[in-house]
Amino acid sequence: MRVLHLIDTLGIGGKEKFTVTLAGYQRSLGIESFIFSMDSHNSFKHEIEAKKIPLFTMPRTKAFDFQLIKNIRAFVLKEKISILHCHNETAAIYGALVNPQGCKTVVTLHNGDRNSYSLKSRIENRIAFIRADKLVAVSEGIASSLKSREFCPSSKIQVIENGIEETKPVEEKNIQSLRKEFSLDSDDIILTCIGRLDRVKNHLGFLNAFAKVAIQIPQLKLILVGDGPLRSQIEDRIQELNLGEKTRITGFRNDIPAFLALTDIFALPSFQEGQSISLLEACSASKAILASDRGGTPSIVSHNASALLIDPENIESMSEALFTLGSQRSLRESLGKSAHAAYQGRFSLKTCSQNYSNLYEQLLRSRRN
Repeated sequence: MRVLHLIDTLGIGGKEKFTVTLAGYQRSLGIESFIFSMDSHNSFKHEIEAKKIPLFTMPRTKAFDFQLIKNIRAFVLKEKISILHCHNETAAIYGALVNPQGCKTVVTLHNGDRNSYSLKSRIENRIAFIRADKLVAVSEGIASSLKSREFCPSSKIQVIENGIEETKPVEEKNIQSLRKEFSLDSDDIILTCIGRLDRVKNHLGFLNAFAKVAIQIPQLKLILVGDGPLRSQIEDRIQELNLGEKTRITGFRNDIPAFLALTDIFALPSFQEGQSISLLEACSASKAILASDRGGTPSIVSHNASALLIDPENIESMSEALFTLGSQRSLRESLGKSAHAAYQGRFSLKTCSQNYSNLYEQLLRSRRN
């Protein structure tokens, strides 16, 4: 079996990280997986090289690049690709137009906020989804939206939840190195957000909530791990709220396990999520979680059991939940244990990969029949 993972970019993001992780794991199982990126940016260079994943990069030269479609088709035919696995809508549209004979097309939809799409985008998506052999939603919420908003038949949709590798232990010296790098004291309570600095992640609203609690719990420190288009606005808000001494922005980092090991509370206050990879990583690392009750998040963690879930538009709700976690160490430990149990039961990379392999085999059998 030869699988080509088609993706619009390998920039910072959960979709990108999942694609690289899945392709690498598939290769370890003997599946010949490749990645084809339609962008020159690559935030996962070292991981791709370490996993020995063949990567082919051909940037789009315009909004809709017909030459790129021809090049992807030529690659699929040359490499005898049997499964074209497209990640999200842009890749799905190109994959639909490639559509080489004898190759089955799978589209995985990672994003949950389908309500904001323009009519033009929905029409393009509709064409792409019709031509795909199978649509994979990473959560039940996305599957439901595909049916209700984009009129995709249930028979064409399958839910396969994301999976990640088990978080490995981090050496104490690496944790202490981060404390030194970001001037953190040993008695600080570390609150961490990991993800792209983008509007949908709700960093600005969360800073307002954090500012209220930081006065009550002076040892609470916030680390924003990531980068993105909203960085300058976030930096301005930090200054407006006089949080400069209590907040750090790291930029893009490759040492996420070390940041999680340092973390006491993991926060995901997003307005919308499909199925967050960083949330699954926090579960695997047994971290106390404060997250919004939107999108696919409630399908991963449960309120008062494995996380505290809040309305991301309610600053008071966020600050109250944050104060509760910041002031109760025993609660943080209890929620962390439950979050880890949730990961072990459903979200291992082995389970996720096996579900995709079963789907691939099913599609290839239908081709042979």
